Amino acid sequence: MLRGLLALYDVGMIVIKRGQCVAQSQFGDATWPIVRTAKGESMDANTIFTIKPIGWVESSYEGGPAADVEATIELFPAYAEGAADIKAGDRLMVLFYFDRASEELLTVPLMGNGPLVGVFSSHAPMRPNSIGVTEVQVEAVDGLRLLVRGADMFDGTPVLDLKPVPTRTER
Repeated sequence: MLRGLLALYDVGMIVIKRGQCVAQSQFGDATWPIVRTAKGESMDANTIFTIKPIGWVESSYEGGPAADVEATIELFPAYAEGAADIKAGDRLMVLFYFDRASEELLTVPLMGNGPLVGVFSSHAPMRPNSIGVTEVQVEAVDGLRLLVRGADMFDGTPVLDLKPVPTRTER
């Protein structure tokens, strides 16, 4: 992004001043704020985070409605302790990686063929970070294998995290 911005503005110099990054060019200055993480590290649109998968999905899902689709989430052994209290009947939010997304778009057709909307107002997989989230019902647990229902994830999809769906009183 920064390289693209630099080329777009034919930037001669990048300057940090008063909490902002300023790209100076013959066309004027382009500025954006410099954000600091809780650890005090600077962060902008070019910051890269490393995320490790905790498992993967085994599924016959091929697209479309997924309410009745059963799938298995297979967790890596390193995360067994983290899954110790998951049981049948639990509702989980599954954060996953859209590993089949072909490109990053900021506007997408609503529901695949409707009017263009901002990607953050859609469920489209072509996102800046290709992270998806879905809610599933746990049907059974067998060690590191979670049988779930309602999984709109393709076979082999990397799972990034699991979180319980908050109850009404937890929200």
